[in-house]
Amino acid sequence: MNPTRFFLALGVLLLVGATLIEHSPSTVRAQSAPPAHTANPTYSLYCGLWRVDNGLVSTIHIKNALVVAPLQVTPILYMSDGREYDLPPVQLATAGTLDVNVNDALAKIPPTIHPSEYGSAALRYEYMNPGHLLASMEIINLHASLIFNYAFNAIDDDMPGPHTLEGVWWKHDPAVGGFVALTNLTGGVLQVSAQAIDSAGNLLPPQTFGVLAHSIQMLHLNALTAGVADSENQAGGLRLQYNGEMGALAVSGGLVNERRGYSAGIPFWYHDPDSSDPVAITYASAGVMIGTPDPMMGFPRSTAFTPYTVLRNTTANLLPVKVTMNYMAEPKPISLSLPVAPLNPYESRKLDLPTMLGALGLANSQGDANLLFS
Repeated sequence: MNPTRFFLALGVLLLVGATLIEHSPSTVRAQSAPPAHTANPTYSLYCGLWRVDNGLVSTIHIKNALVVAPLQVTPILYMSDGREYDLPPVQLATAGTLDVNVNDALAKIPPTIHPSEYGSAALRYEYMNPGHLLASMEIINLHASLIFNYAFNAIDDDMPGPHTLEGVWWKHDPAVGGFVALTNLTGGVLQVSAQAIDSAGNLLPPQTFGVLAHSIQMLHLNALTAGVADSENQAGGLRLQYNGEMGALAVSGGLVNERRGYSAGIPFWYHDPDSSDPVAITYASAGVMIGTPDPMMGFPRSTAFTPYTVLRNTTANLLPVKVTMNYMAEPKPISLSLPVAPLNPYESRKLDLPTMLGALGLANSQGDANLLFS
C-alpha cells in the first residue's frame, strides 16, 4: 500500500435483467403485545457464515424491532460440519440492541466440542407472530482492513420447489480472489448446482455439491472460475440452483485481496419464480462518495474515494441500460446521462466511471452523487 496516499473505492453492484427478489421474509410486521398466559410459537432467523480464521472477528448485531415488549433470544452456533452449540439466552430490551461476539463465545465452548474456524448461526425467539427480530453478522479484521456483512433471514416454508440465485463477481485488481460459502440451513441434504459465467456471457459447465444438514461447503472463487479465459476474467456471474424451501440455502460470498486490504461482498439474489411482462425498472445507489471526503468525517487527509460499478445481464436477451448521475452543484441539482452500450446476453461489465466522469468534465469532482440504472 502506498503510504503517501490511501484510496478507498465505493462500489455499485447490480444484477439486471430477469426480475430478482431479495430473500428477506423477516420484514417487520404490525406489532402488538402478546396476550397473557398463552404459549407463543418459536421463530428462527439464520445467517450462513461466521469466520474466526486469519485474524477475523465475527459479531452478531441483534435488534429488537418491537416497541411494546422485550424479547428473549437464544443465539446458536453451527460448526462447519453441522454440529450445533446453543449459547445462553440473551434479553433484548424493548426496541433494544445487543451484540454477541462469536470469537468470545467459541473460546468458552468445552474442548470436547472441537469448534471450527467457520460456521453458520441462528437466532431463536418466541412471540405471537414473526418479523420482530433483525440481525446481521459482521466479519472484520481491522489490522488487514477486511470486512464482510451478511444478514439473518428466515426460511420461507410457503415457497418450496426449484430455486435459482444469481450473483455477480468482479476483479477490482488482478490479485483479487474470493470465496463462496454454501450453507444448508435445514436438517436434510441439499444438492446445489454452481455455474460460473464469464464477462462475455459464456456459461461454464455446472459443478454439483451435496451439502449436509446445517453444514457449509466453502468454495474458492478461482476454482469456480478456473475455466474462464484471462481476457474474460475481469467480471462475471455465478448461478446457483437447488430444490427445496426458499431460503434453505444461504449463500455468503466475498472478494478479497489481503495484501492491499481490499474486501467486498458478492451479492446474491433470488429469481422471482413468477413470470411477468417486461416493465421499466430503476435501481438507485444513493450517496456515493467521490474524491476527497469532508474533513468532518474523520478520514486521513490522503483519503480519496473512487466509485466503480459492475452490471450483469441475467437474461438471454440484449438488455439496454440507461445510467444517470445526479449531484448538487450549488445551488441546484444536476442530472447527467452516462452513455452505456446495451448489455449482451449474460454479459457482466465493469464501467470505467472515472473515465466517464472525465469525459463530462467532472474528473476532479468532489462530494456525494446518486447513480440510477434504468
